[in-house]
Amino acid sequence: MALRTKNAIRRSFIELLAERPFDKISVRDIAERSEVTRNTFYYYYTDIYALAEDVFETEIERLSESANSYESWQKAFLAATAFTAENKRMIQHLHSSAHRDILERYYHKTILTAMLAYVRKEAEGLDVSESKVVALLHGGARGSFDRVAGKRHEGRAGRIPRRSR
Repeated sequence: MALRTKNAIRRSFIELLAERPFDKISVRDIAERSEVTRNTFYYYYTDIYALAEDVFETEIERLSESANSYESWQKAFLAATAFTAENKRMIQHLHSSAHRDILERYYHKTILTAMLAYVRKEAEGLDVSESKVVALLHGGARGSFDRVAGKRHEGRAGRIPRRSR
């Protein structure tokens, strides 16, 4: 029962975030949508920010469980971005809110989890330092976050310029 209630709260939050900006969602909205009391919400979460972190941490755990099974870096990347792609409107609402740092931490963590697992597997036996692998992946995570979240950069219309090296 407890897991069902917690999942209902998570699902309701995701649905609401697809409908409106993060800053326009209240605990009351989530409680009503998930058909629980506000006290029940607070039993599981201290606030909406804790709920957002939990939603993303749950996705990271799910991703981590399958991190070593990727056949290619492309499949690892697709797995890391699947939740984002499936919930694009939710991600855009969170991205445009004052609390986009929650989303940025999640996105970097998921991409790094998936890609690092794949790269480590492929690099076994090669003379490549862990710090170089992580630095390379950090750059890729930043660029892909901006693309998926719809962030626009200066430059030609609709085009995201490459970083200078």
